[in-house]
Amino acid sequence: MAVSAQSWGDLRESMGRARDREGALEILEEAGAFRPLDWQARFTLADATLDAAVAGLRAHVDQVHKLAICGRGAGKTEVGCAEALILAMLNPGGWGVICAPTYDQLLGAILPRLERMFDALAAAGLGLVKKFHRTAMFFELWCGGRIYLRSASKIDNIRGFEFAWCWVDESEAIPNIEEVWDVLVGC
Repeated sequence: MAVSAQSWGDLRESMGRARDREGALEILEEAGAFRPLDWQARFTLADATLDAAVAGLRAHVDQVHKLAICGRGAGKTEVGCAEALILAMLNPGGWGVICAPTYDQLLGAILPRLERMFDALAAAGLGLVKKFHRTAMFFELWCGGRIYLRSASKIDNIRGFEFAWCWVDESEAIPNIEEVWDVLVGC
């Protein structure tokens, strides 16, 4: 990784303005936070933004929707955690939310992966997390951003929040996925 004269905060700001997903992925790789498989790298680098003018939408609309359909153990949760870190890097100050079917999945599958990735970044001198609020289940980031962890069964607890991004893990296991999706998109 090339050495930058920019501060870590300034680097994230410039990567966000340039939508530099490749640079963010390189940071994760160099820090040892994420070693993507070929399909995971393609997924992470994909930038599926809508051209608002072409789509006939309001000019400020900029949505990215991605979907990974793979077998059990293919690395969907791992790439989702990496995607969350990339979105946190590219949206300094923005809030994000990770949703899973159950609270147990958040605690047992997602939280340990996020903590391992955050620890690797911190060890490389590129800390993102200021504090983890276990009771409220969110990471407070140094840049003012937050990453909330929410189960689909308690999706109403985020109504009224505004998020820059969201990620839903194991969406096929959520019985009320339409309602969950409506709440997330609304936020």
